[in-house]
This record gives sequence, C-alpha cells and structure tokens, in this order.
Amino acid sequence: MADKNNEKDKDAKKKSAFTAAANRAKNANRENRGGLREYFRGVKVEIKKVVWPTRKELVLYTWTVVVTCIAFSLAIWAVDTLFMQLLKLTLGFSF
Repeated sequence: MADKNNEKDKDAKKKSAFTAAANRAKNANRENRGGLREYFRGVKVEIKKVVWPTRKELVLYTWTVVVTCIAFSLAIWAVDTLFMQLLKLTLGFSF
C-alpha cells in the first residue's frame, strides 16, 4: 500500500513540475513578445540578410523554369498519346 502511495506522489510531483515548467515557458513567451513595430524591425533585419539574385541570374533561372516546364509538358503529352494509341489498338474503339 505504501508503494502505491509513493508512486502516486511521484506521478503527482511529475505532473505539477511539468505544469509549472509549461506555465513558465508560456509566461516567458508573453514577456518576450514585442509589438507590431518590433515585428517589422525584425522583418527588416532579416530582409537585409537575403542574398538577392542578379538580373543575369534571374533571367537564367526564369529560362530554366520555362524550358523545364515545356520539356515536361511534351514528355507527358507523348506518354499520353502513346497510351491512347495503345488503348485504341487494344480495345478497338476510338474517341
């Protein structure tokens, strides 16, 4: 019986310690919050860290995306056409 009481006491202490830690963390987050002005200052600082592509890089990346999209579109069209022809031959009907 004493062992069960000890286990219950340990569980209760763990739960209360966990709850206390969670409350401390919640209060710390509330204290560290700034206002809207602080948020936008932080955004401005982070934007300054961004390495923006040059115009030449941007044009190159854009063409890469366009060519890749065209290549995938043609590949999907070719596979679709092939499957459609196989269906027509196998099933003997047309659309």
